[in-house]
Amino acid sequence: MIIGVLGFSFATGALSSILSTIDSSEAKLKEKISTMNSISQEYHIEEELYNKCVKNLRYDHSKKSRDYSAFLNELPYKIKMEVLSHIHRQMYETIIYFQDKNKD
Repeated sequence: MIIGVLGFSFATGALSSILSTIDSSEAKLKEKISTMNSISQEYHIEEELYNKCVKNLRYDHSKKSRDYSAFLNELPYKIKMEVLSHIHRQMYETIIYFQDKNKD
């Protein structure tokens, strides 16, 4: 019975954590769109440009590419450079200037 109660409380806690993370992420997106809406109204931005900006915000939100950037910025410099060199290894291999250079 105790194991059941512990399992249930763990599952409930994990689910509430996931939901709060999703809510936080959605709130950030809504805030960005609201800011874009304010800018659009204040500076009379064309509807086409406004729609492009909102599409871009939603796309960035769906890809979460900025999360990688924030994560990498929190890493120590040396580890960050190692990770980035692995990510961009293919590009470095194709540029002639970098081919005869050491990894450092």
